[in-house]
Amino acid sequence: LKTIQEVLANPNPNAIDFLDTVKMNLFSSEIFVFTPRGDIKTLPQGATALDFAYIIHTRIGDHCLGAKVNHTLVPLSQKLRSGDQVEILTSQSQYPQPEWLNYVTTAKARTKIEAALRRQRRRI
Repeated sequence: LKTIQEVLANPNPNAIDFLDTVKMNLFSSEIFVFTPRGDIKTLPQGATALDFAYIIHTRIGDHCLGAKVNHTLVPLSQKLRSGDQVEILTSQSQYPQPEWLNYVTTAKARTKIEAALRRQRRRI
């Protein structure tokens, strides 16, 4: 921390490069994607379109039918990259499927899918 403070106090080209490297290392485990409105959402590296849907809202995830990444239709299992613009397509007749658990990396999405599947089993 002291080294970073010294670099900030006396910036020079090498110090700026050092700070850029530190920033890249800090955020290498995260990606930043955009909603169609331009809002930024942070997700872990390896997150999919389905993870993104559940980050937006549980209902969006539960009724997710598909996704568009950078205006191109993609499967729910599509891994996202920093800078992607993601639009989620929904249908009220769509419900979580067991295979969705294979598509997600975030704990939130996994927990919400498992809960929805339990509710569906109880209704049957």
